[in-house]
Amino acid sequence: MKKTSRLTSLLLVTLLLSACQTMMAPTVRNNVAAYGAQWFANAGHPLAGPLACENAGNTNTLVCQGTTASGKAATMSGVIPSAENAGAPFIGTVGGNRVFTANMP
Repeated sequence: MKKTSRLTSLLLVTLLLSACQTMMAPTVRNNVAAYGAQWFANAGHPLAGPLACENAGNTNTLVCQGTTASGKAATMSGVIPSAENAGAPFIGTVGGNRVFTANMP
């Protein structure tokens, strides 16, 4: 009976953690998009609208896409820092050319 209780508890904890990560994902993406908009503006390439950010697969890697005020494609990607991972710099490109490298604060 104890073994079944432990397995049930483990399953519940796993489901709760998964739900928390799923609920937090849009907030993290929105925060990264806001930083990205500022980084593009600071690099002299203000955006025409917000960046759309998505996780690359089931990882902490985000890829964000948007358009500059001058109509060029803007892309930013990087790894979000976590307890297990220090993260990696976010790299922003406009028209395929790198315009900034920045770390999450």
